[in-house]
Amino acid sequence: MIKYALPVLVLTLLLILQVHNVLSFPVHRGFDIEGHLGYINYLKTAHALPKATQGYEMYQPPLYYFLASLIPSLSAARIINILAYFLIVLAAYWLAKFPGAMLVAILPISIYLTPPIGNEFFTAAMVGLTLVYYVKNYRKLTTTKLITLGILLGLCILSKLTAFALAIVIFIDLLKNDRRKIFLPLLLMILVGGWFYVRDFLLYRNPFVVNTDFPQFAITHSPAIRTLAYFFNLNGFLKLDLFNAHHYSFLAGTYFSWFFDGNNVVFPVQPFSKIGILLIILSLPIFLVFIYGLVSKFKRLSRTGFIMMIYLIIIFTAYVFFVFKISNYFATKSSYIASAIIPFAYFTVIGMKKFKKYYSVVIIYLFVYSLLIVKAFWIMPQWYK
Repeated sequence: MIKYALPVLVLTLLLILQVHNVLSFPVHRGFDIEGHLGYINYLKTAHALPKATQGYEMYQPPLYYFLASLIPSLSAARIINILAYFLIVLAAYWLAKFPGAMLVAILPISIYLTPPIGNEFFTAAMVGLTLVYYVKNYRKLTTTKLITLGILLGLCILSKLTAFALAIVIFIDLLKNDRRKIFLPLLLMILVGGWFYVRDFLLYRNPFVVNTDFPQFAITHSPAIRTLAYFFNLNGFLKLDLFNAHHYSFLAGTYFSWFFDGNNVVFPVQPFSKIGILLIILSLPIFLVFIYGLVSKFKRLSRTGFIMMIYLIIIFTAYVFFVFKISNYFATKSSYIASAIIPFAYFTVIGMKKFKKYYSVVIIYLFVYSLLIVKAFWIMPQWYK
């Protein structure tokens, strides 16, 4: 019963939570929400791709916004995020069966990124699916699979610029192991998604242009201090300062927005959260098992382990660079590394194998954790009044 019934129950509970939250979450709430809504409305009315100068989020690749514009109402467009949640959980199951699916389903970053309109979680799901597709098929890449891979990579980079990290990892792996098979997926990726970056190069002489490259979107509030102390400050952990640690602690701000909602996306603004602190404490064994899995895999690095590890290194390095470049408090949040969800689940499941004889205990632990997640994140009518 525990081996199958509890995981199915957890996944069902979390799917119910996500559907409830999408139906209950205000459509005009979320990170840079006016920019995201403006992009979708522009596509609906102008029937053309906007220029990056026309809105705060209009530098973004168009796939998510195009799909959302096809849906009659903005509220209904959030069905895309529910499908993305379902997709990334299925990808985790394909990769690591029920333990992987449970881990991805219960991660707070998966929970709070689903209700708002925006391309972050959609991109995480696309990257996760493509990553799993590749590691499941790299041993026998037929022409059909290479075509599929190229199309998937093209759709990824047409979702968000950060998806190039995945393309880099996959092409490094192909160059290392089977360089004859690089051309076809690379060509298809360029045809499917590369045209957008060619367009930006022709318009702005920069294929990777972002909003802060334009004066009208320059950050105007006071810059945050970016010193070594900021990146290694542990005071946020000691204080359990869930909602403000990102102002002075890179590590705590990142951790609290991975294992909780430290940026108040779904969770209402408040000075203190008992259930939030409980979730952070209960997340510690999960994080330690992830670290154990990462270290143990590094010692005996398989091809899949190499791919997952290099992806984590690239995406986290890009995140650190971004925090340096965009020297403001909002830059420190785990939503920028949401595409690391699948590698995180992979290494955590590797770590869990150490406790294989306690599998039932681990599943019960994740079940209890999931009940607390549902309790903490179930949107209540009074939250946004």
